[in-house]
Amino acid sequence: MAIPDRGGQMKPKHLRMQGWDFTSPGWYFLTLSTKEMRSEFGTVVNGRMNLNESGRIAERFWREIPAHFPRAVVDEHVVMPNHVHGLLQLTTADWSIEGRSERLEAFGKPVAGSISTIVRSYKSAVSRALAEACGIDASTKFAPTTMPPVRISGVTSATTRSTSMP
Repeated sequence: MAIPDRGGQMKPKHLRMQGWDFTSPGWYFLTLSTKEMRSEFGTVVNGRMNLNESGRIAERFWREIPAHFPRAVVDEHVVMPNHVHGLLQLTTADWSIEGRSERLEAFGKPVAGSISTIVRSYKSAVSRALAEACGIDASTKFAPTTMPPVRISGVTSATTRSTSMP
């Protein structure tokens, strides 16, 4: 979804829920798209996703998120030709509710352990790895994140596994 900016140019409309503390424990469904929805990560053949080298890098880095963000647990996810879907859980917060206002991310000010910081770090790491492995411009891989993270209540790991597609 795009909206015109002051100069009449179209820019992505950010749908993120304003005022929500994206460091809050819970399950989040994320969709990360490639720039201009280019098929960067592989192809679908006979209903099966065949990852190319770029797709294998995106897959590996998704699984490695918890190594960089100890509160993050990655669950079901899928790398598609032009996007990545994933369930990510933020476990119990390391702080009390009293400092919540300081944890709300302002423009240009990353908040440690937030969904935004995790997504930004993932996209940056994948783009850098692709630039090194494939010799391509790292700035061209991911689109700005316009799909809001969706917080899912009442979801457990067992629930996501029992409702996942094969």
